[in-house]
Amino acid sequence: MPTITLVLAQETSEAAFWGTWLPLGYLALEWTIRLTLAPAIIRKHSAGEAMAWLALVMFQPFIGGGLYACFGRQLLGRRRVRAAARAIELVETPQRLAMLAPAIAPPDSIDATHRDLFALASAVSRTRPLAGNMGEICDNTQFIERLVEDIDAATHHVHLLTYIYHDDPTGRRVADALVRAAARGVACRVLADGSGSADFFGTLGRSMRASGVEVRDALPSRFFRRTLAHIDVRNHRKLAIIDGRTAYTGSQNICQDDYGQRRFGPWIDLTARLRGPMVAQLQMLFLEDWAAEAGTLPPDDGLYPTPEPAGPIVAQAIPSGPGHREHAFRDVTLAAINEANERVVLVTPYLIPDGPTLLALTLRARAGVAVDVIVPEKTNAFLVNAAAKSVFEELLAAGARVHLHRRGLLHVKAMTVDDTLTIFGSGNFDRRSFRMNYEINLLAYGREVTVVLREKLVGYLADCRPLDPAELSGRPWIQKVADDAAKLVSPLL
Repeated sequence: MPTITLVLAQETSEAAFWGTWLPLGYLALEWTIRLTLAPAIIRKHSAGEAMAWLALVMFQPFIGGGLYACFGRQLLGRRRVRAAARAIELVETPQRLAMLAPAIAPPDSIDATHRDLFALASAVSRTRPLAGNMGEICDNTQFIERLVEDIDAATHHVHLLTYIYHDDPTGRRVADALVRAAARGVACRVLADGSGSADFFGTLGRSMRASGVEVRDALPSRFFRRTLAHIDVRNHRKLAIIDGRTAYTGSQNICQDDYGQRRFGPWIDLTARLRGPMVAQLQMLFLEDWAAEAGTLPPDDGLYPTPEPAGPIVAQAIPSGPGHREHAFRDVTLAAINEANERVVLVTPYLIPDGPTLLALTLRARAGVAVDVIVPEKTNAFLVNAAAKSVFEELLAAGARVHLHRRGLLHVKAMTVDDTLTIFGSGNFDRRSFRMNYEINLLAYGREVTVVLREKLVGYLADCRPLDPAELSGRPWIQKVADDAAKLVSPLL
């Protein structure tokens, strides 16, 4: 009996110990996480982002701390910053920049009211507006058809950069054209995002390498890696350069038009096929991304044929992403909206603008400018859908019109301002594209290019329904709470 009593006493003592100290230890660890992360969050983030991260970390320290370790730190590690800076030095030599100097648009080729916009674009993007370009807009099928035709006609090189490359009929069709070109002695280089094209590298990418196509992954998607601190920074650019004379850029990836997500129907994209001096500018941007991954550049011979005028369009590439051009896309977009006097037409699949950009849109609407925003009725991003409700409410209250596209998933990213300005490319009008991802967009000037694109964008209204303010105000109470909760984390989306 004494032995049994002693054992019971020991068990009671251990239970009391764990029952007292375990909760205290858990509480102490929670507050350690909170007090450790709070100063870093406040110091390193904008006010909106800091408030969102603080709310998450304070409410759920372990979950919030884990998410912050993966997604909240500095966008790029030191090694990646150095690699990107070195790539720019390798590509943007005085000799190559001098090659483009004759094509720089003279000041009087741009109306005086818009010269400041292009001066801003030059300052934040490190590019210059170039005259003498020609462009045509291709939809999904046209893009793949024309791309394959141009690859089959290539004689020197083909450069392809994409966020998503799928091993599907479309991906294999482009791959077959690249393999045929490589067999002719054409230098073929493919750069695909390490996350968006993760499955590609072990299947189709491997067979392309075996056939002589150089394939590299941009921002390799490994959870533990030193070169990239923020694991969801992605290269979202879409570019194709053929023989240094023809270029493609826009919203479409190399995959079937359902993007592997059949529940939304076909994804609707637009891509510009370009000729003229702009091609050399885009070539330089492709090679900067290539050098950032490879560490070296391919031989210069034949990559930069003498730029020749091909049309009347004045255009300028707006590359953006972490590093030297971090806010270029947002800054140019914001400035272009502020220059609107008559009409803004904006098409994007994801609309989560930052505060200044949303304010610019609402102020233009209140000033009497016709603001039409065209977005898909449903997208593949649940949180973005919810957080966008508050954006829609502000736009509608200011007098803007919001149109919900109902056929497939409208994936086009474009904006026209009056009859003179166009922004077009890979960037969504959301915080991720504004600050986090590597994007490539074009800023174009001129009535011809703007009216043609605007007619294409306005054509989507035939498959839209207008969003009624009463629809938002009539949502069930629980849905309003959920949407408002999503709005709180919108700075992190």
